Amino acid sequence: MTHQFPESLIESIKSKECTLFIGSGISTWSGAPSWYKLLLSYSKFLEQKGICNDKEKDEILNVINKGDLLIAASYCKSLSTDADFSEFIKEEFFDRNLKSHKIHELIISLGSDCYITTNYDSLIENSYQEFRNGLMLRRVNNDQPIEQASIQKHSSSKFIFKPHGDMHNVDSIILTQEDYRRVRYNMESTIDTLKHLLIQRPILYLGFGLTDPTFILIKDFIAETYKGGNRQHFAIMPDVTDLEKKFWHKNYGISLISYATIQDSEQKHGNLLVLLEELNKKLIDKKETTDFKLSNSSKLALLRYCDTLLYSFQSKNINLFNLDGIISNPNTKSKEQHRQKISSIKQVFHTYNKLIILGEPGSGKSTSLEYFSSQIALKSKDVIDDDFSEHSIPIFIQCKEYKGSLFDLISSSLPITVDKEITLKNGLYTIIIDAVNEIPKEYHETKYFEQDLKDFIEKYPKNKLHVSTRSLNYVSFLDFPVFEIKRLNHDFVKKTLEEQQYNLDTVSNRFLNYLSSPFFFKLFLDYSSNIDLNKITPKLLITKYFLSVNESIQNDYGIKIDVLDLFSSIGYKLTNSGEINIDPVHLKKKIESSGFKNNEIFNILISKKFLLPDGEGKIGFVHQTILEFLSAFHLKKLYSKDETVLDEKIIDSRWDETIMLFVSLLNESNAKGVIEKIVEKDIFYAYSIYDFASYKNISLKHILIEQLLMRLNNSKITHRKKYRLGWLIRNIISDKKYLKSIIKFLEDDVIGPEVAIFIAKANHKESLPKIIECLFKNGNSFPSGYAKAIIEFNDDSVIDSLLTSINKIDEIDSNELLIDNISTILNHFESDLYVPQILKALESDKVKDKIIAVKLLEGNRSSEVIHVFSNLLDESNDDVKKEVIYSLQGRFWPIEKEIISTQEIIDKSFKNLGNNNIGSYFSSYLKDLKSDSVIERAYQLVSTTQNSLLKINLANIIIDKYHELSIKIILEHLTNFKEEYHSALHQCLFLNISDYSIEIIPLVNKTNQIRNRFIIESFSNESDEISDFINYETCLFLFKSWENKIQENNLNEEDVFYWHYSIPRFLSLCSKHMKTLLLNKLNNKDYSNKYQLLSIINHFELKKQDFTEQTINWLFDKMTKEKDDYNNFATTIIGSIGDEEFAEKKLKPLLDSENAVLRNNAYIAIEKIEGSINKRLIIK
Repeated sequence: MTHQFPESLIESIKSKECTLFIGSGISTWSGAPSWYKLLLSYSKFLEQKGICNDKEKDEILNVINKGDLLIAASYCKSLSTDADFSEFIKEEFFDRNLKSHKIHELIISLGSDCYITTNYDSLIENSYQEFRNGLMLRRVNNDQPIEQASIQKHSSSKFIFKPHGDMHNVDSIILTQEDYRRVRYNMESTIDTLKHLLIQRPILYLGFGLTDPTFILIKDFIAETYKGGNRQHFAIMPDVTDLEKKFWHKNYGISLISYATIQDSEQKHGNLLVLLEELNKKLIDKKETTDFKLSNSSKLALLRYCDTLLYSFQSKNINLFNLDGIISNPNTKSKEQHRQKISSIKQVFHTYNKLIILGEPGSGKSTSLEYFSSQIALKSKDVIDDDFSEHSIPIFIQCKEYKGSLFDLISSSLPITVDKEITLKNGLYTIIIDAVNEIPKEYHETKYFEQDLKDFIEKYPKNKLHVSTRSLNYVSFLDFPVFEIKRLNHDFVKKTLEEQQYNLDTVSNRFLNYLSSPFFFKLFLDYSSNIDLNKITPKLLITKYFLSVNESIQNDYGIKIDVLDLFSSIGYKLTNSGEINIDPVHLKKKIESSGFKNNEIFNILISKKFLLPDGEGKIGFVHQTILEFLSAFHLKKLYSKDETVLDEKIIDSRWDETIMLFVSLLNESNAKGVIEKIVEKDIFYAYSIYDFASYKNISLKHILIEQLLMRLNNSKITHRKKYRLGWLIRNIISDKKYLKSIIKFLEDDVIGPEVAIFIAKANHKESLPKIIECLFKNGNSFPSGYAKAIIEFNDDSVIDSLLTSINKIDEIDSNELLIDNISTILNHFESDLYVPQILKALESDKVKDKIIAVKLLEGNRSSEVIHVFSNLLDESNDDVKKEVIYSLQGRFWPIEKEIISTQEIIDKSFKNLGNNNIGSYFSSYLKDLKSDSVIERAYQLVSTTQNSLLKINLANIIIDKYHELSIKIILEHLTNFKEEYHSALHQCLFLNISDYSIEIIPLVNKTNQIRNRFIIESFSNESDEISDFINYETCLFLFKSWENKIQENNLNEEDVFYWHYSIPRFLSLCSKHMKTLLLNKLNNKDYSNKYQLLSIINHFELKKQDFTEQTINWLFDKMTKEKDDYNNFATTIIGSIGDEEFAEKKLKPLLDSENAVLRNNAYIAIEKIEGSINKRLIIK
C-alpha cells in the first residue's frame, strides 16, 4: 500500500532540528513489555516475592483490566521497597537483553540526530550507534539539570532526552501518578526542557497510541505549549479517524498520520514498517534546492525559534517596570547635545540600530533587553515569509557564556538549519549582547573580546546591535549612542507601595532611593513583610532573600541549610577570577563537604532558581548582585583576619560592587576605616560606597568633603577631574560652614554651575545677583546649573532682572540655549508675574524681539499664550512662525513633553506645509500629534498634490501608518534632489536614515555635489558601517576633495562644519575601503594633513599595532595642542591603544607637567586605559 505524506512532514524531517519522540510501542518490537504487560509482570513479581497477597493481586489485576494503568502502577509501587523496584526493573529490561529491530533501523535512517523518549530502555541510543557507524547519542536524563540546559539550545544535536527516566538509574524512573507529580513539582528543569523542545523543534511522535498512559501524561505539556498557528508536530498512529485528526490538529497542533492495524496477526502493526520504508524512500527522492534564498525549513525553524524566545520570557513571570533614561550620542555636534534627552527604554530600543544600554546593578538592563527580544519575536513569529525584513529576528546572548568567539556564541543560539553566515551578512538579526561586564576576565583584560566584537561589527554591519553594561569602561571602544537607565521614579514607587497597603507617612527619600533600583524593589515586594519601612536597606533585602531560600528548602524537604554561608567562598572565588559561572563539580564538592547529599541539594537549588545552568555545562547564581553579596560575605570573613586582603581589590574595579556590599556588612567603625583608605585613591568611588552604606557617618562625610576641597585647590588639577568633582559638590556638600571655602569657585567655567546650586540650597541670597551674571556669561548650555540655582532660590524678584538682561541680547543663534534656560526659570513662577511683560514684547516690530518672546513663553500652557501663539501663525515672517510651532511642539522640554494643539492651529499648520522655508517644521509638528484624523487628512492630500515640497512634508506625517508609500515618495525626491527639498527631507530622515542605507548611500557619487552634501550631513551622527553600499572610487573621490578643502582658510561656518566634521565622520563609516589607506598616510612622516586625518581615523577600530613608533611619538606631541573646531583626537587614540605599562611609563609623568592642556589630555587618556583594564592607575 502507498501512504500519503504531507510536504510539511518531509520538510520537517529534513531539517536538522527535527526531533523524534519515541513511545513504548517501538520498544515492543524488540521484546520490551508494553505498559499493560509491564504492569502484569509487576503484579506477578510482587506475588512471587510474597509481597502482595491474593486479594491485593486480584484487585491490581482488576484495575489493569479496566485500563486504569496509572492507578495500577501506583498500587504496585506502594507495596514495593526501593530494592524491590530495582530488582523488578533489572528483570524486565536488563535480563531480557533487548536487541535492535528492523524498525529501529528505519527510524534511525530518517536522519534525525535528536530524540526524546518516555522509554526506560537503551534501544534507541544503541541502535543509533549501530546504524550510524559507531556515533553515539548523549543520554540526558530527568535528574541531570545541567545537561538539560545544554539541549535547550537551538543548536544542540546528537542527544536523547529521557523525561521519564532511564533503566540505568532506577530512582529516576517515572511510572506512577505520584512519580509524575514528583517531576512536576520537584524536577522543574525536566518539565522546562520538555516544553522548550516541544516549542522549538519539529516533532515526529512514533510508538504512541492516543490512549497510551505515557501519551496521556505528556499531552498536557503539548497543550500548554501550543498557542495556535502552524506547528510542525506530526504523529504516526494506528487506526486514526478523521474526527480524531481534526481534534488533535485543532487543540494540540499535531497532524496525525494513520496506518491500519492488521487484525488477528502476530504483526498487528506491520503496516508501520511499510509506512516507515515509504517515508525513507520519500526523503531520498526529495531533491535539495540550491537557491540562495532561505529554504522553507529555515523559515519554519526561525518561526519555532521565535516561539521559544517568547515562551521562555513569558514563563518567567517577570515583574516589568516602565524604565526611562537619558540618551546621549557621542557623535552629535549640534546644540542638542547640551540638552537632556529623556526617553523610554522601549523607544530607544526601536529607534537606534546601534546602542549601548548603561545601568547600575539591578537597574533592569537584562530584563528589559530580554523583554525587547521577546517582543521582536512576537512580532516576527507570525509574519515570516519570503520577504524577511532586516532586524526581524532577535538574538539574545549573555556575555558570561562567551568563550572566545562571538560568532560561535551567536550561532549556538540559532537553529542548526539556518545558514548563519548568509543571514548575518544580510542583516536579518537584532543582536542583543547582555552584560559585557560579565565577560570572563581573561578575554576582557587581554582586549580579546574587544577585538572580536570590532571584527564582528565590521564583517556583519547590517545587523542591529544593542550592548548592555554596568560601566562604559567595558565598551569604551564602541562609538555608539548611550542610553543610561534612570532609577524608578519615586512617585511610581510610592504609588505601588500604596497599592500594597503600606503606610507612607514616615517614609524617607533615602528609603525611596533604595527602592528606585528595580532589583531591590522586586526584593522588597517579595520579602519585606512585617519590616519597618525605614529600616529597610539593600543589605537587609538581600539577606531576606537568602533566608527565604533557606526556609523554603526546610519547609519543602526538611533540610536545614544556610546557602549564604555555604556558597560564599564559591562567590569569592568567582569574583576573584573574573568569572560568573563555575563547573558544577566544584559546587557539588562544596555541598558534599558540608555534609549534604550533593545531587539532592544541587537539584533542589536549581528547582528553587537559586542556581541557574548556563547551557554550556556550567552553573551560576540567580543574579550577579547575589553572587557579589556571597563574595562580600566571604571577604568580610577574610578581612577580619587580615585587613591587607583588601589592598589589591581596591584598585581592581571588577571588585567595586562587591566592596560596596562588603562595607554594608561591616560595623560603623570598620566601614569608616575602609572608606578612608579608598578615598585616598578614588574619591568618587569612596562617595559611592558612603552613599550606599546603611548608615551615614558625619565625620566620614567631613573627610570626604575635606578631600574634595583639597583636590579642588590643587593648582595642577585637570579640567576633566574638576568637571567630575563638580558632581560631588552638588551631592555631598550641604553644610553652610563650607560656604566660604566653596563660593570662590562660583565663576569657575567648569564647576561654577554646581557651586551655584550648593549656594542656592544654602539660601545665600547675597550671591543671587552674581549667579544671574554668571548665567548670562556662561549659561549657553542646557540645562545650566546657574538656572537650576535661580529656580532653587524661588525668588520672583529675579524676573525683572532676567527680562531686562535678555532684552540686551543682540543675536539669537549664539544665545539660544541661554534663552531656553531663562524660559525654564520663568516657567517655575506664576504666569501673571512674567507673561504680560513678554506679551508686550510681541508688539515690537523687531523680528528678534518677537522670536525671543516666543522662546521665553515655550512651555507655558495658559489659554492666553496658546491664543497668542495661534494668532502668530498668521505672521508674515517665517522665522517667527517657525519659533511658534517649535514652542507648540514642546520640542526642547525633556520631561513629559506635551504638544499643544487646537483645531485652529492644526488648520494653520496644514496651510503652511507648502512653505519652502518652514513647511518641514509644521510637518514635524503634525506628525508628532499622532492623530488619526491628521494622518488621514494628510493621506488624502498626498495623492492629489503636484507640489513636490508639500508631498514630502505630507509623506513625513503619514510615515508611521502608510510607511511604504511614504518611503517611496521620500526616496523618489531624494534621487531627484533639489536644494529646496533639504529641510523637508531632513525632517523625514534624520532620526532613522540608517534604516535606508542600502537605498540612500549609492546615491553619493562624483557628480551631484548638492545631493552628496545632504546625504553626508544626514549621516554625520550615525555609527553603522556603510562600506557595502558605496564603492571605493567614490570614497577616494570624497577623500581627495576633503584633502583639498581643509587647506582653505576662507571657509564659512557651514563649510567648516561640513569639511571638518561631516565628511570625516562619513568617511569613517567606510572603514573597509579607507582604513588601510588612511593609516598608511598617517604613518607617513611626510604627509601634510596628518593632524586633520585624525578626525577620520579617530572613529576607526584601532590597536597599537596600527601605528609606527614614530607616529605614536607624534601623537604624544599633538596631545598638547588645543583645537576649537573639533576634539583633540590624538588624546582619544592614545587612550584607545594604550595599556597599563603605556600609562605608567608614558602618561603618568605628564600629570605633573606645567602645561595644563597636556595634564588634562594625559588624565583623559589614562582614564580610557583604566576602563579597558579595569584598574585604578591614578588618584581621582
